[in-house]
Amino acid sequence: MLDANIYQIDTEGHDFHIVKQIKFENITFHYKNNTIFRNLSVNLNLKQITVIKGTSGIGKTTFVDLISGLYKPNKGLIKLNNKNLQNIDLFNWRQQIGYVSQDPALFDDTILNNLTLMKNYNKEKLKEVLKITMCNHFVNKSHKKLNTIIGNRGSKISGGQRQRLAIARALMQNQTLLILDEATSELNPSLENKILSNIIKYKNSMGIIIISHNAKIKKVSDQCLEIVNKKIIRIP
Repeated sequence: MLDANIYQIDTEGHDFHIVKQIKFENITFHYKNNTIFRNLSVNLNLKQITVIKGTSGIGKTTFVDLISGLYKPNKGLIKLNNKNLQNIDLFNWRQQIGYVSQDPALFDDTILNNLTLMKNYNKEKLKEVLKITMCNHFVNKSHKKLNTIIGNRGSKISGGQRQRLAIARALMQNQTLLILDEATSELNPSLENKILSNIIKYKNSMGIIIISHNAKIKKVSDQCLEIVNKKIIRIP
């Protein structure tokens, strides 16, 4: 399993805290002339699997950008362990977030280098991550295995394989928070369910937020939230 002590952020260059929750307090956020959120309040427990639902364009990715500090709210506070996000080293915080989008950025190199970002790695951990994301199925069928070149943005492999590699890469980095933003949209329902069921076993080691418009993903969550009318509601 992943290191259980990865919930750490450097708040002042020397002071470390265990990140257990992300709290939105009366957040209002405008983008250009549009109000995306108004007086939004929600508490995300990073020991739970959180699924965030909503129609396209409703603000799901914007919500993630607020968590990462890429956007600053016009009103209200975002807190990590009751510390104002804006008072934290945002560069360091962003390094703790593994973000996987619907169309992940892969580079024209080997499967191995895409997974490890050419850093030192633990072979046992790599083996485990390949199994969890079921990348081992297509890697083992490739002529050069982990040394297979995947092309620019993964053009030589399928969309589902690209997404699985991107999820595996995020798991390899030992980050605090994993955000899957429609990151399994290219997978068939059976494969998607198996991979998500494997990933949720990591919830005691890292925070996991899954963003999707797929109603069936709710079943893997501890809490399910939906963005409606510029706010977030809990779905029982």
